[in-house]
Amino acid sequence: YKIVHARDSFHGRTLGALSATNKKYQAGFKPLLPGFKAVPYGKIESIEKALSDEKVCAVLLEPIQGENGVKIPYENYLRDVRRLTKKKGVLLVLDEIQVGMGRTGKLFAYEHYGIEPDIMTLAKALGGGIPCGAFLATNQVARHFTPGVHGTTLGGNPIAMSAGLAVMKTIMEDGLLDRAASSGTYFLERLAGIKEAHHGLVKDVRGKGLILGVEFKSPEIAKDVVTRAVGKGLLTILTEQRVMRLLPPLIAGKKEIDHAIDIIGETLDEAGNA
Repeated sequence: YKIVHARDSFHGRTLGALSATNKKYQAGFKPLLPGFKAVPYGKIESIEKALSDEKVCAVLLEPIQGENGVKIPYENYLRDVRRLTKKKGVLLVLDEIQVGMGRTGKLFAYEHYGIEPDIMTLAKALGGGIPCGAFLATNQVARHFTPGVHGTTLGGNPIAMSAGLAVMKTIMEDGLLDRAASSGTYFLERLAGIKEAHHGLVKDVRGKGLILGVEFKSPEIAKDVVTRAVGKGLLTILTEQRVMRLLPPLIAGKKEIDHAIDIIGETLDEAGNA
């Protein structure tokens, strides 16, 4: 059997996940698992062509590619993939580890598109700082993965599970989904102003909820701005050499966003004069 996944994705560093992850992370860890077929992200024609292979049993995707520079596919991409996988009787697996748990303004990113995957993975934000991960599946899929057929030494431990429950309760009861959606809209509007004011340095700004990216016109500018921002107290991550990825906490409001925008603006002024 084969699993189709997107090129330049990031699903993790353990053997199975690494086999479906960007090749630059695979160095030093081969041999990997066979049967993984990479296709361009956001290109439904590539998915359709890959599914012509009768050995394909699943399609594994991120709703948004975070490590690949906050790549957001066209609006109906996941709907189109879901339609094709249902037509072919193939499982759709969504990795929501980075974009799930309210990050995009919905509890799970797939909810934006009116679909439901067969399998979903969660972690990172799920534990609120405590190591915690989850594998979710529809009843039809889960009946093949009954208790006892697989396990992990620390899986299901009370501390991690209690943390996961507390995080879920906080997100749902404290209005963090609405806050992430409104704050994300505001942040993107402010970033659009940054792009307009610094069009010679900034190529693009994009985001969904509180996962945002600022793409610079060169790797040198990107590295300079991200480094300067750290010195001013703004922690971001440089992805794909030229994209500043912003992942503020879901409690972030206009005050914190305005402060971040001020810092980004200052660093761009300094970078432009360097």
